[in-house]
Amino acid sequence: MGIFDQGVWLISHGHPAFVTVRGMPLLADHFSIILYLLAPLYWIWDSPKTLLTIQTIALGLGALPIYAITRMKTGKASFALAMAVVYLIYPAMEWTNAFEFHPETLGTPMLLAAFYYLYSGKSRWYFLMILLTAFTKETAGLVIIMLGCYALLVRRWRIGVISIGFGAMALTVALATIRYFNHGQPSQYWSLYSAYGNNMASMTANFIHHPIWILRSLDRGENKRYLIQLLEPLVFLPLLAPEVSAVAIPALMANMLSGRSQMTTIYYHYTAFITPILFVAAIVGLERWAKWGNRMTTGAMLFLLFMINISTLTWSPLWNPNARLVPPISPQDTEETIRMIRCIPPTASVAADLPLVSHLDHRTCVYLLPNPFYPIGYGNNPQALNLSLGDESPFPTREELEKKISSSKWTILLCILPQSRFCHHFMIFILPSRS
Repeated sequence: MGIFDQGVWLISHGHPAFVTVRGMPLLADHFSIILYLLAPLYWIWDSPKTLLTIQTIALGLGALPIYAITRMKTGKASFALAMAVVYLIYPAMEWTNAFEFHPETLGTPMLLAAFYYLYSGKSRWYFLMILLTAFTKETAGLVIIMLGCYALLVRRWRIGVISIGFGAMALTVALATIRYFNHGQPSQYWSLYSAYGNNMASMTANFIHHPIWILRSLDRGENKRYLIQLLEPLVFLPLLAPEVSAVAIPALMANMLSGRSQMTTIYYHYTAFITPILFVAAIVGLERWAKWGNRMTTGAMLFLLFMINISTLTWSPLWNPNARLVPPISPQDTEETIRMIRCIPPTASVAADLPLVSHLDHRTCVYLLPNPFYPIGYGNNPQALNLSLGDESPFPTREELEKKISSSKWTILLCILPQSRFCHHFMIFILPSRS
């Protein structure tokens, strides 16, 4: 949350978008050009709640193209309403919204709208949607290429050819931009796939020459559970439209081949590009089911759809007892923390631990403790990537910190929160001695 909030705040104030929380320029981490379009909203509401509100509204609006596509395909408003409701209670979509803010979540309604405009033949609006989708993350280009291939299958020849070309160009530009802002080095996100190669060329070669090995690596229990979590709420209807489901293959492969276990669950934002594709596939599958059967079998399918979604409500963050959607500390401790934060000068450089850093990032210099004294989690390196993904990082010893502090030209004020149940949280305020 702090990474994107500081980045948008810097853009809105005309500062270079160097995110000190992450230790790199904003576009060196992800190709999130869409954040530049959102930055003017901070002139109206200067708060991270702006990003959370935009994300919630955007995901909710995805129900509109789902309703429109279903009505277009089936001709029945009741079916359309049913699919829209299923989308709004879809566990993966709700978890995407619950897990902080990520720019690619804005691609969910855009891809749904792109499918609608593809089916309705409104090419200008279609290309606008895929352009905005390309602005959300560097991997969006792969999805756009697959969407172009699908457009060819449905005989939208011009749209298909242009989409494939645009997707390839978007992917190339995005990866080149990230490399440029990383001083010629590729993103450390490649390290999540180090088991398959050191770069895209070696990975592609391994996929071509060792397909059986790749398929065997996909045959893991967590991947099977992941697919069930995605497909069961849709009664496996996407399997009746494999040509549509295939559009999600790059995003699914990226998650299922990753070395990070969080990417093969629905509890994070990694399904943002997968959810819209599976829903369109489910709609096409429902259309085919209605054609192959009769009114009774179609009614039975809709009844089964609702019953399964009721049973999977426990997967949702709204009903899951393990979901923490309430503040983890008491109101009294919250007031104490807010009072202390308000005492910090807005121009001060601050280093804070994870629960506090996102409350202090509307400034040009804010660091994730123990940076800047122990920058193992700073910049374009594997340790920094692990820290930003929420993994544990080695904390410096007292001797190492004292050595760093004594060798630096800083005046240090260590502020501990006493009389609090979370006194292990602390902040270091760093004031340059020359100022």
